[in-house]
Amino acid sequence: MARIITALLYPGQGPSSVFPGMAKEVLVKSPGATKVFYEAGRVLDKDMLSLCLYAPKEELGLTENSQLAALVMSLANAAVLREKGERALGDPRTCLAGNSVGIWAAVLEAQAISFEHTFQCVQERARLMTEAARERPGKMMVGLHREDIDIAAVEAMCTDKVRITNYNSPNQFLLGGPADLVGEVARAIQQEGLVARFIPFLSEGAWHSFCMEPVEEPFVEFLKGIPIKDPNHAIIGNQGQLITTADALREELGHGPVRPVVWRRKYDAREDGVIPTLQSMGVTRYLEVGAGEVLIDMLPSSSHKRRKIAGIVAVGILAVGGATSGVVLVKRQRRRMQRRQEKDQES
Repeated sequence: MARIITALLYPGQGPSSVFPGMAKEVLVKSPGATKVFYEAGRVLDKDMLSLCLYAPKEELGLTENSQLAALVMSLANAAVLREKGERALGDPRTCLAGNSVGIWAAVLEAQAISFEHTFQCVQERARLMTEAARERPGKMMVGLHREDIDIAAVEAMCTDKVRITNYNSPNQFLLGGPADLVGEVARAIQQEGLVARFIPFLSEGAWHSFCMEPVEEPFVEFLKGIPIKDPNHAIIGNQGQLITTADALREELGHGPVRPVVWRRKYDAREDGVIPTLQSMGVTRYLEVGAGEVLIDMLPSSSHKRRKIAGIVAVGILAVGGATSGVVLVKRQRRRMQRRQEKDQES
């Protein structure tokens, strides 16, 4: 019987992955998680535990908080997996991928950058992106369709300043650019019948767009002072490229804030991006290492089987892309947590 190859997926800073009270569940499950929050706080001189336990939505929505919160939550959840004996964390064949800022958790797991430098880099990344968002105010919108989107036709309607920033799945993408131009391009795309609707994506800026170009040069310069080693796991970059060397990793990290995130992109019958690359490498099992399950929800699937393992919900995807496969989802039981929060507020 062939051994299962696992991919660890690390989410970005979106509201589905960074939300009030998100640290409660992980602290109950893992004593080691507490240490992660305190060590991160020591490096940043910032109370990361309080941020992830008590901060309101408005405070967490600030990029300088949300990027660091996404990172520390991924590391805290990795501590849970280690304490539960998750073998993928010690398997050299395990592949790593992170959505946007999530790639920094992958880099740390691959021991390519130290713990201290990882948090310092993400802090600087968030600072520069916040400044760019003030310099070039931007807007993001989610394009949704019931069927596969003709993504080439959508790209043809984009401009030099308004473009697709995130290819999430064949029927979902994010459009981003200057705040006064995005709505006009979105309306034109919808009028052509290419998408069923657009909905606003709440963010402080237009990430991975023209608006983030001011970040690129200073962040690349900042990274020149950061020691980066060859990763000890294969990392999949945000455009679906395989990264195995320090030079390739430095290139990915330095230009990440302005380049698009290609998670799943489909042209006619051909699909590319992070997940198709992982599938081509023989990955049959996925763990989302973070507070939510947004990346698992974007996996291709045709049938599901649910079961519980030690109180953790597991979702087996029996068929992926036409091939027999299995997927395990570490799910955070957010509904249950939200009910507890509501009861706490009432009392």
